[in-house]
Amino acid sequence: MEKGYFHKDRGYWQTMGDVPLDRIQPLPEGTVEVPLKPGPDYIWNSENMEWVKLPLPAPTVQDVKEECLRRRKRLVGLSDDDPVSQLDYIRQNNLEEELGLLTIQREREWMTEETIRFQQLGELRARLKAVSVRSNEIQAYLILMEEQVHSLDIADDVLWDPSKTLASVLAEPT
Repeated sequence: MEKGYFHKDRGYWQTMGDVPLDRIQPLPEGTVEVPLKPGPDYIWNSENMEWVKLPLPAPTVQDVKEECLRRRKRLVGLSDDDPVSQLDYIRQNNLEEELGLLTIQREREWMTEETIRFQQLGELRARLKAVSVRSNEIQAYLILMEEQVHSLDIADDVLWDPSKTLASVLAEPT
C-alpha cells in the first residue's frame, strides 16, 4: 500500500508497499503522513491539511500566437508540423480563402450526391417491392391454375375441343 508524507522543508514523498515506519530512515521532525498526491498540479496546504489544486496560469501572448497559427494551419489543411513558410505561401497567393471555399464546395457536392443516392435508393426499393408484390400475385395465380389442372377430368370432351385453349377451358366456370 502506498503512503504519502510531507515535510515543510523537504516537500512531499511517497513510499510504495506496506513499509513500517521503523524501517524508513528516521523521519525528519515535523513530517506528517498525508493522503497520496492527486496530481502534479497540487500543493499541500499544511493549515487545512489538504491538497489544493494550483490554478492554471494565464496564457501568455506567445501561447495565444502559437494557438492562432496552429488553427490557421489546420484551416487550410496543413498539419501542425508543416513549416510556417507553407502557410505564408498560401497567404501570399490568396489561396487561403480559395481553399476554404473549395472545402465548402466539396461538402455541398458531397451532400448533393448523397441526397441523389438516397433518392435513387428509395426509388429502387419501391421498384423491388412492386416486383415482389407482382411475383407473389403470379405465384398465387400459378398455384390456383395448378389446382384447377389437377381437378380436371382427362376424359372430359371439352378438353379435347381443338377450338379452345387450355386457358380458355380453365377460365370457364364449371
